[in-house]
Order: sequence, then structure tokens, then C-alpha cells
Amino acid sequence: MPPSPCLRDYRQAVALASSRDFPNARQRLEAALRSDPHFHDAYFLLARIHLEEKQYERAIALLSGLYRRFPADREVGRLLAEAYRQAGEKRRAAMLLEEVAARYPEDAALTLDAARLWAADGRIGRALRRLKRLLRRHPEHLEALLFLGDLYLERRQSRRAQEVFARCLTLCPDHLAAKRGLGLGLNGNAKASLSQPPDVLAREVETLRERAAERAAAGDWDAALEALAIA
Repeated sequence: MPPSPCLRDYRQAVALASSRDFPNARQRLEAALRSDPHFHDAYFLLARIHLEEKQYERAIALLSGLYRRFPADREVGRLLAEAYRQAGEKRRAAMLLEEVAARYPEDAALTLDAARLWAADGRIGRALRRLKRLLRRHPEHLEALLFLGDLYLERRQSRRAQEVFARCLTLCPDHLAAKRGLGLGLNGNAKASLSQPPDVLAREVETLRERAAERAAAGDWDAALEALAIA
């Protein structure tokens, strides 16, 4: 049995959107919605296209309507929060993610994303509270631990940062960002960021090893061992 005209238009729109032919994808979606004005997936894809085209008001209007009708739809809530974020409404995005996370406490990514948005909005204390709550439920969530350590460094809480990065290294002993974070905590350097690409982190670890060799050659064994422990 051939697909209905509505479903055929929707499938064509999916293919067109995948190739980033957004104008023609919109036309197919509009045709699908004329056939079935209650077609949830067509509205969702249309909102995604608006977001790709940076038409934030249109994306938010569509997604807000969907979210009112389907408040338990996790992906609608997540995409609406992303639309708010891209539109510059970080606080609103974070509040929405927390609302969705309350329905899906097993989805750690929702709370982590909310914490990142609170931090980006300058509300570090709130971000820390959300991360601690997440880690009570998911104590081995490496991304959350790394971000928590990074926030402690920003607040110049070096001792707490050291403890968190040490926990990271018990989970993943060769994790470069965790090693670097532990080194920054030991050195009391709270201004540096951990959001470095892997090749940069690898160079920094190699620098620490070179420093250890230099200090060992000078007879400063304690300093050499400390540098090796960080690396």
C-alpha cells in the first residue's frame, strides 16, 4: 500500500533537510501539514529547520506550542531549550531543561546542560548545586566531575578542584583534562580553562614531563616527583 500524501511529503522533507535544502523541505512540510494539521513530527522538523536558519522566533513559537501539547516529550523540551539558548535566553533555557530533567532524572545530560547554561549566565553557585545533585544520582559521571572541577578552579577553590580531578583519575587514569586540572589545582592556577583540544593537553603533559626531567637533573627530586605525578 503506497504511503499517504502526508507521509510522502514528510519523507521528502526529511531527505531535503538532510541535504540542507531547507526552502524545498519547508514546502514539503507545509504540504504535509495541510493534509494533517496535527502531524507532530512535521512541526518538529519544521522547527529544527527554522533553528538551522536562525529564525529563532519562529522556532520558539512552534516548539512552545508542541511543548504545551506534549509536555512529556523530552526531545521537544530539549530542542526548545536549545532554541532559547541560541536566541540568547540562557536563563530561560536552563529553567526549561531543569523542568524536563525533573521528569527524566535518569537523563544526566539534561541536568549537566542546565548547569552549563547557569554557569554561562554567570550563576556559578546555582551551576555547582545542580552538578552536586547530578553526582549524587550519577557519582561516576565523568563529564559532570570535570565540569565541577573546572568551576572550582574558576572560584579559586583549589583544594576542592584537586579532590574532584583526583576522583576523575580514579575513573579514567589517563584522562588528560583531569591530569591538567589536578595540576592547575596543585599550582593554585584558577584562571586557566580546561576546555582545550586533546593535542594541546598532550603538549602540556609533555611539558610537565620535561620539567620533571630538568628538576631531576638539578637534583630537586621532590619537585621532579611532583611534576611527574601531575603529568
